[in-house]
Amino acid sequence: MSYTLQFDVSGVTTDETLIDNTTAFNVQWKAQNLGPDSTGQFRDRLVLRSVAECPGDDSDDNSPVVYDSDTDPDLDPNTLTESPLAANAVGPLMQVPVGPFLDSASIRMSVTLDRDGDNPVTIFNCIVIDSSS
Repeated sequence: MSYTLQFDVSGVTTDETLIDNTTAFNVQWKAQNLGPDSTGQFRDRLVLRSVAECPGDDSDDNSPVVYDSDTDPDLDPNTLTESPLAANAVGPLMQVPVGPFLDSASIRMSVTLDRDGDNPVTIFNCIVIDSSS
């Protein structure tokens, strides 16, 4: 079985346009299978880091992890499990509820598709967290 995954054109986004430090929100994305074969079921991973300013860095020791789907005890493991994708298909919208992040200026959202597969793919986006008034 040979396949290549990528994120659809939206990349990694949130369901809220304005996020302050009291707002919970969903991180969301879609996987796309470029083929040539179908995928089996696969699992994604979401890691959020508190960064002083965007874009931040996944390997920065000064940017603490504030959320990791692999260690979140409240997350249903099936939330990040994707169903098999046919070649050239786009998967369903994945949504993971997170937050609020009271002490963060910005959040770097990194998602890895098929985290345990032969060709995992990671992308990130960074959002600014406004202070609530």
